[in-house]
Amino acid sequence: MSQLALSGELTIYSAVEVSQNLLSAVQQAQQTAEPLELDLAEVSELDGAGLQLLLSTAKSLAGWGAGVTLSRVPPHIQEVLESYHLSNRFTQATGEAA
Repeated sequence: MSQLALSGELTIYSAVEVSQNLLSAVQQAQQTAEPLELDLAEVSELDGAGLQLLLSTAKSLAGWGAGVTLSRVPPHIQEVLESYHLSNRFTQATGEAA
């Protein structure tokens, strides 16, 4: 499984930088035909742009028969996912956030 640890804000202000990191991770996952695990333990904020990046990443990999697993999801990020009814759109690794 390919892994990418995200940190800081997943917001409109960091969307370009984060999207470049996610694109590299998606390309690696596609080459290895493995799912991608996104470690969100260090994510401090998530807005609509960040949600869009996560959904786009999942959609890109679904087209290749792979998926995205979210790991170490902090409670404040889980709350955002649930408030938009998106927590069921991602596989979530069991275990607690750091």
